[in-house]
Amino acid sequence: MRPDRIVIGTDDQAAAIKMTSLYLTVPAPVVVTDPESAELIKYAPNSFLAVKLSYINSIADISEHVGADIKDVLLGMGFDPRIGEQYLRPGPGWGGSCLPKDTRALIHTASEADTDIPIVRAAVESNEQQIARIARVVAGDRTGPLHGLTVAAWGWPSKRGPTMFGTHQLCGC
Repeated sequence: MRPDRIVIGTDDQAAAIKMTSLYLTVPAPVVVTDPESAELIKYAPNSFLAVKLSYINSIADISEHVGADIKDVLLGMGFDPRIGEQYLRPGPGWGGSCLPKDTRALIHTASEADTDIPIVRAAVESNEQQIARIARVVAGDRTGPLHGLTVAAWGWPSKRGPTMFGTHQLCGC
């Protein structure tokens, strides 16, 4: 009950007034717009976060390969007020119920409009590679502390709900 914003998408002014009145006590900005803009308001922020998460996972991978300390890189990046520290935590990839659905929906919406959004398409591909990379690291641990153990992954960097991790179905908790 503490939304960042309330978005009402309608072409009917009476419906917009009625819907807005339902949220008078909720301390959040209300955006009243047409249905097409409301739909993009849903997809665009989640796709942006997906791009940001895929980006930081790529930076973590580069850091590992060049010997940089990703914690220091994140700290330095997070102080930049244009970037901030939110969603700058590398992980096994992004999942949940919204980011995968909304990134694909935005790609589909762009395609239906005879255009493209290659940066989001690249984030989806990068995420798929990150998930596969983590699965390879865990599966390939033949001499380390994970060898011979059954491994379960709990949690997910986005929201709760079932999601795919490699070829194993996991439940985010």
